[in-house]
Amino acid sequence: MTSYLFLPILLIDILCLVLKKYFNSSLIDRFISIYILLIFFLVVSIIATDIGFYLEFNSRINYIIFEYLDESLLMLKSVIFQFPYNLIFCSVIILFYFLKNQTKTLRLSMIYTTHNISAVKSLSTNLLLFIMLSVFIRGGFQDKPLHWSHANISNKPFYNQLTMNPVWTLGFTYFKSRNDNLIKKFKDINLINSIKIARDVIDTENSKFYDDRKPLLRTTDYGEIINKYNIVLIILEGFASQYVGAFGSDYNVTPEFDKLSKNGVLFSRMFSAGTRTNRGVAASVLSFPPIPKYNSIQKDNFSTNEFSSLANILKQRNYKNKFFSGSSLNYHNRYNFMSSNGFDNFWGQSNAPDTAFRTMWGVSDKLLLDTLLNSIKQETSPFFYTALTISNHPPYNVPKNNLIDYSNIKIKSNRLKAFKYSDWAIANFIDKCDEAGITKNTIFVIVGDHGFPNLKKEYKHFDLTKYHVPLLILSPNLGPGTNNKIASQTDIVPTILSLLGGKFLHHSWGKNLFSKNKSNNFAIMVPAGSNNLMAMIDEKNLLVHDFINGSISYSIKWKKPMISLSIDTLKYDTNKFNFLFAYMKASTNCLLNNQCGISYEN
Repeated sequence: MTSYLFLPILLIDILCLVLKKYFNSSLIDRFISIYILLIFFLVVSIIATDIGFYLEFNSRINYIIFEYLDESLLMLKSVIFQFPYNLIFCSVIILFYFLKNQTKTLRLSMIYTTHNISAVKSLSTNLLLFIMLSVFIRGGFQDKPLHWSHANISNKPFYNQLTMNPVWTLGFTYFKSRNDNLIKKFKDINLINSIKIARDVIDTENSKFYDDRKPLLRTTDYGEIINKYNIVLIILEGFASQYVGAFGSDYNVTPEFDKLSKNGVLFSRMFSAGTRTNRGVAASVLSFPPIPKYNSIQKDNFSTNEFSSLANILKQRNYKNKFFSGSSLNYHNRYNFMSSNGFDNFWGQSNAPDTAFRTMWGVSDKLLLDTLLNSIKQETSPFFYTALTISNHPPYNVPKNNLIDYSNIKIKSNRLKAFKYSDWAIANFIDKCDEAGITKNTIFVIVGDHGFPNLKKEYKHFDLTKYHVPLLILSPNLGPGTNNKIASQTDIVPTILSLLGGKFLHHSWGKNLFSKNKSNNFAIMVPAGSNNLMAMIDEKNLLVHDFINGSISYSIKWKKPMISLSIDTLKYDTNKFNFLFAYMKASTNCLLNNQCGISYEN
């Protein structure tokens, strides 16, 4: 990385040597002095920010940070709160002032005008330096240039992350994102076969497909009985399965959710589409799979595409749709994205009273859910409401509440305190709905947006606990129980449709989790901020494909509260990887050609 940064100085030196009479040495000296100061400030700032970035994202600083540029002030506040940057930035200013008077020494007197040597000797020296820098930039004389894949030196991801250069990682992921070529990723996969495979594996009971241009557009008959139940989808920020007592956790932060889970169907093997909220929300509401690309579809040019969102589907039965967010509706293009996907009404933190408790990210879960409850009470026709909470998010500040006992949390931390607060808020909301008689005619779907890294074990390639989240469905026509089917957030939409009954035209990329079909037991995951990884889990295996380093398979062991990966890798399963590629090829082609919606012309 140092070689990259000093290469411009060397090139200027060579240019000055060749065109000596056209350059003013004092002007060049000043330019290089300023260049060194700016590079120093940039590098130290990136390294300082990288520390807080790792604490939040469990990864070295990368392209994700560019997704938050439109909320730069909010992100800066969050990062500063997460890590004591005051001392670091003061140190940077002091060092910056010191270097201002030392740049001539720092630049190592590289400009030829300060050398009392011949032009030939100077040119030879610079040529040697150019060769050395080229070798350093390449990373050595090995077959392939040094790449971040060479950082995989250990079974412990922290060690692998430690070997990476944050400045290089940020720059590499940025420039790669500018060439985020989805077509190239799947160019060798036959589209017609991909569509057939995708249709075969998705639950197609009583379904009629229409058009290959829209691969999974279909009418599904879920039975003659039509239930005009209201739908409430609650997406809980940071509600990871490894903290949930119903999955065996002993942190004692989800006593209320554990009780609720006994009244509905708890899905024990639910996986989020990605590792950030925008991926989880898109998959849960649109039933569209994650794609190995840097940006979420919520943020890039695909955000204006037509999708088969649950809001759009339910308009076939004249449902009213509203989106509630504890944070800003403008964050991550949320308002524009949701309004173009069937939601007609919105409530966000800007609608909250001025006296409301707030963090830098939004209002409390209780206020959000109380507002949701009041809105429900005013509805007279079937509705679909979606709520996205925010309390269980850094900086993990929650309002005082004497109804919650924090004393028996296993480990005292603000994160677990916020987790328990969210747990209480959701149960308090359901209790009030029950008292008001709302639960008699309403389906409640409660799901986590994403997980967190494994607390007890680190994985070298793919940590499933970052994706393992709870899904709980409370429905009038549904008895309590546990569903162990492999589930994805993309499965939420068709599963809800099955509970409503009757016929629906939809373009869901998920499956009905109440179907008896066992052949479609899978979930696909793609990490945020990376366009080179995708993974699929089924009953026995985890398949991970790296577009740079190839594919690898693991065997799966299911146990509470964690999911265990065996250390030994498995033989490459061609059929399973063929399905993964086919499914992703079909969905990617659908996205690129804006063919994800439900409009159909006979």
